[in-house]
Amino acid sequence: MSENEQLGVVRRPSSSLERVEDGPRRLLAVMVADALALASRETPAEHFDRGEAYFHGRGVPQNYAQAAHWFRKAAEQGHAVAQYSLANCYYEGLGVPRDFAQAVHWYSQAAEGGHEEAQFWLEDCYHGWGVFKDDAEAVHWCRQAAEGGHAEAQWALGFRYQIGEGVPQDYAQAVHWYRRAADGGHARAQYWLGFCYFLGHGVPYDRAQAAHWYRKAAEQGHALAQAHLGEFCRSGFGVPQDYAQAVHWFRKAAEQKSNHHAAVDGLNGLADCFYYGEGVPQDYVEAVRWYRKGAEAESSHAETCLGVCYYLGHGVPQDYAEAVRWYRKGAEAESSRAERSLGVCYYHGHGVPQDYVEAVRWYRKAAEQGNAEAQCSLANCYCGGRGVPQDSAQAVHWDCKAAEQGHSRAQLNLGLAHLLGEGVPQDGLEAYAWIRLAVIYGCPDADGALVIAGSWFSPEDLQRAEQRAQELNSKIPTHARRSR
Repeated sequence: MSENEQLGVVRRPSSSLERVEDGPRRLLAVMVADALALASRETPAEHFDRGEAYFHGRGVPQNYAQAAHWFRKAAEQGHAVAQYSLANCYYEGLGVPRDFAQAVHWYSQAAEGGHEEAQFWLEDCYHGWGVFKDDAEAVHWCRQAAEGGHAEAQWALGFRYQIGEGVPQDYAQAVHWYRRAADGGHARAQYWLGFCYFLGHGVPYDRAQAAHWYRKAAEQGHALAQAHLGEFCRSGFGVPQDYAQAVHWFRKAAEQKSNHHAAVDGLNGLADCFYYGEGVPQDYVEAVRWYRKGAEAESSHAETCLGVCYYLGHGVPQDYAEAVRWYRKGAEAESSRAERSLGVCYYHGHGVPQDYVEAVRWYRKAAEQGNAEAQCSLANCYCGGRGVPQDSAQAVHWDCKAAEQGHSRAQLNLGLAHLLGEGVPQDGLEAYAWIRLAVIYGCPDADGALVIAGSWFSPEDLQRAEQRAQELNSKIPTHARRSR
């Protein structure tokens, strides 16, 4: 019996293997040939499993090149998961040179076979990775994955509808897709669904629903949801006011490393709580510590608040020059509060030489952004002719803008202007209505002025003036509105 027959090896036609004279070497070569023959008879699923073993280092040393090799064998036989895995190798450059065009090719093969993850990644590729940017194709594959139940694709399709990318802007459709993903526990979709309720986009404005979905996302670690939920708890917006819960969620957001913006919101919220003693004992030093962390992250809010601490000597020695330095940083980021504060410093000569013209410049910058304090300050400059020519009409213009936001001092100023006919035609009824609002909104000097304004009114006139005050109050933004 021949050696091959003794070993049970089927004889092959003459080849280079036959020319190996050394017995052990010849045996090894034949065994390798048999292994290759066996591999060639494996199913695509077995090829894929072999690739997975090499990719993850399960039972064999991790080897991305071998993984890609076996994925390819399965992929070429139509194995959808292997096609997707091979596409990932090309996309990331694992075991093969990075090649987005090849990634698109294999994602497409898998996507056509109904592989939802491949369909979603193909949507990403049509942003211009390996193919020309094509919003229609991106939306097509995103929708295919979304309709198949892929939660990330559902969120992505909802976001497209929200911003109108590749599809007509449609908040109702955005909410539809966000809700499908959110109901399946997708944190990002839960956050954006809450955001839609917060803005009233595609659904009726609903604070409680906004808070509900923010909480679901926050409990899964979504950083922005944690920061927003902290603010809701702090202000009692959609949930019972709870400063301790606010601190809890601000701290969670502040600890986030993956989302810079949310972490900064958390730092700022936590600092504010220490500054005002909300949910924690009031502690200016601790507030300064957290504001400084926010300022180091280039938060204009933190920079401005740090300026306030130096201006007032809260948690740090009072230092107007240092206050100006931080205000300027915030103002460079177009923080209206910092701009107005810088205007105050120039107006009073705190930390800088007194300069009314420069004060007006900074007041105007903040006022044009809608800052009510700055609008009132700018009105005072026009009223007194400081930094600008005296102009009663301009004073009324800026006081009106601030008053309509609920600024009590501006409401009093506007009422007095109507009472005296300065910058506007004299109108006792309008004067009374604005001064009445100043009383409601807490201006300390308004009570006496109200007595004077109403002193010559008949009961009927007084009733009309009260109705006018209610009408004006109804136009003030909800977040600032007060009742009697």
